[in-house]
Amino acid sequence: MSSNTPGDDKPGRRQEVRKSKLEESKQVTVKKKKKNKVMNQTRTVIEFIDFDLRLGRDHVLKQINLKLSKRMIVAIVGPSGSGKSTLIRALNRMNEFRDRVRVDGQVLFNKLSIYGRSLSTWALRSAIGMVFQKPSPFALTVYENVAYGLRRRYRLNHRQLKTVVNQALTDANL
Repeated sequence: MSSNTPGDDKPGRRQEVRKSKLEESKQVTVKKKKKNKVMNQTRTVIEFIDFDLRLGRDHVLKQINLKLSKRMIVAIVGPSGSGKSTLIRALNRMNEFRDRVRVDGQVLFNKLSIYGRSLSTWALRSAIGMVFQKPSPFALTVYENVAYGLRRRYRLNHRQLKTVVNQALTDANL
């Protein structure tokens, strides 16, 4: 015999309660796992301070405050559409390629603002690499996405760059 709580006699009640709790939790949850005491002595490498991000009228990230240390294991958990990927993309300024983006607050990398002039996007993206489950190209042409890394890594003249990019596109059947 099972024990009933008030309201359980209505069919579908438990599902409704779970659904409403899920809707209320439509926010990003960040869980940090510290491996050992040495972790507490490690300096902060990445820090979000009162960070907000808006995409048009949508206030996607609200008042994010987070400190991450070197070698810290972090899980970013939340329902679909809650801003997990947007938060990660904010780390190396990939959201700037989207339309009508507004950022408030700070994101620091080694105590330097990633949105300030003291840290170039190239230096930032060289230091903070990202791999997404799905491809995440810049909002550029296919040609420019392929050429982007080549321009940064190699000193190629226009003719060499064009040859290498065209060959890569041909090899990929694009």
